[in-house]
Amino acid sequence: MGRIEQKEWLAGLQKRVVFKRESNRTPYICILDTGINKAHPLLDKAINLNDLHSINAAWTNADTVGHGTRVAGLSVYGDLSEVFETTEQLEIRHRLESSKIINASEFIPDDTKRSLDLYADYTKQGVALAEITMPYRKRIFQMAITTIDSWDRGKPSSWSAALDMLAAGMDNEGNKRLFIIAAGNAAIERTSSKYPDFNKIEGVKDPGQTWNALTIGAYTEKDMLSEDEKIDNNRPTAAHGEISPYTTTSYEWETEWPLKPDIVMEGGNTAENKFGKVQADSLSLLSTNSQFLEKPFAAMWATSAASALGSRMCSHIINKYPNLSPETTRALMVHSASWTNAMLRQFDCDKPKPNKGSIRDLIRICGYGVPNMTRAMVSMQNDFTMIIEDSLQPYKIENRYPKNNEIKFYSLPFPQEELQNLSETEVEMRVTLSYFIEPNPSSRGRSRHSYQSHGLRFDMKYPSETENHFLGRLTKEMQEDGIDYRNDTQDRWWKLGSKGRTKGSIHSDIWAGPAVELAGCNIIAVYPVSGWWKKQKDKINSIANYSLLISIRTSTDVDLMTPVELRIANEIKTDIEV
Repeated sequence: MGRIEQKEWLAGLQKRVVFKRESNRTPYICILDTGINKAHPLLDKAINLNDLHSINAAWTNADTVGHGTRVAGLSVYGDLSEVFETTEQLEIRHRLESSKIINASEFIPDDTKRSLDLYADYTKQGVALAEITMPYRKRIFQMAITTIDSWDRGKPSSWSAALDMLAAGMDNEGNKRLFIIAAGNAAIERTSSKYPDFNKIEGVKDPGQTWNALTIGAYTEKDMLSEDEKIDNNRPTAAHGEISPYTTTSYEWETEWPLKPDIVMEGGNTAENKFGKVQADSLSLLSTNSQFLEKPFAAMWATSAASALGSRMCSHIINKYPNLSPETTRALMVHSASWTNAMLRQFDCDKPKPNKGSIRDLIRICGYGVPNMTRAMVSMQNDFTMIIEDSLQPYKIENRYPKNNEIKFYSLPFPQEELQNLSETEVEMRVTLSYFIEPNPSSRGRSRHSYQSHGLRFDMKYPSETENHFLGRLTKEMQEDGIDYRNDTQDRWWKLGSKGRTKGSIHSDIWAGPAVELAGCNIIAVYPVSGWWKKQKDKINSIANYSLLISIRTSTDVDLMTPVELRIANEIKTDIEV
């Protein structure tokens, strides 16, 4: 559209946008990018003047590149092309902050030689500026800037370690932070490989290998070219629901490093013909243009766009549940995600029982799938989520030697009778364990055990296993003589299994099987594994916080949630009476 026509659409949208009054529970998305042009009519009310920062006094706070302003528009409104499909009032309950950590002269796409230590320092400065100005806000940090190379293949760098440190609150008395970052983009203009093979080769870009941040890749539902873009026999590269041609993966990483990206969100599609792949506006998202006097809207695509949508979804979760920890908010994004049917077909995982190796490969390409806003925020009668926020002390000194210390066991209030009545009906249980590690930057690249401060794992009682056998399987002190505690069928119902879900600091797996079998899986444990805290005298007594999410889901209309609510309410009442 031309300038005048775009402004007419802008005027119509402005009339139906309502910014809810700010309060102490209003979430803020702090965008670490090229700045934001606050004067844009759609962004003016989204950001206060004193929330525009720059790490360099010689730079202006304004966005002279355009990237940060487009990220901002998606972070506030989502994809504007979808907003224009309705005439409903649009309520905005969150706000923005901007920390300009990169200037026009620094925004050099082909610059692979700039020191990662410098980017790490820029990021720390950007975080500090926002927090010094307004220290007590509920804040999400969103960053869509990455390197263009992936030489590290999952190994931590100074930049990714800095993000892990900031997320864990190592600089801030343990006050943790939620980071949403882009996975980085595949160089579609420089590849001759076929889609999606080149996405497997294109590794997630630094600092996307960070353990504690939520790293977002891209998929797409945009598969309709406009008539004027069908020249040269152009056609969409990806089909509806497949991964975006722009996304990067951890498919070729060494297996010990985290499964990345964590999730995928809409990142647009490319068009292609016999000459190669090209960007197409009709296959992209629509956002705010930094040069708004010329045209108020601009196209946006790739993992930058996807990460902006991710930060917006997180703001909605925090707005509804302001007291959730950053570990829990991250967990809800992963826990609510699922793969599209197109993804399952694309990577040969559409069989009734795909093998665990195929599922692990799928996660290294698509993450855990596309998060669902409703599932992340609302429980239903046949699809509900329990959240446990807790902590344990992983290690201790005993007889002058460091040892693993504490295991937490939880008796789950499963709806036993209802599950047994469903008999052989297949149900799905999902478990997600989320925690933040403290990084050991001096050991970058050596091994995950020397990089992570601690590791946590979860395990669940088998359907036919007794409680005493389960306790003995996890704790030597509870073992009885003459009993074999090994069990080769422990992963029978799990999609990933106990070995496949243990990378990084968020572990999610899906149990799918008969309801009557699930009824017996009513005890879950969280326990520690090795980390560098165990070898540090001043850290060995440290406490590890975590979030544990358990969902039960069935395709039937049976009410599973009410029995659970009643049981929990009765237990709480009993505790109060005691």
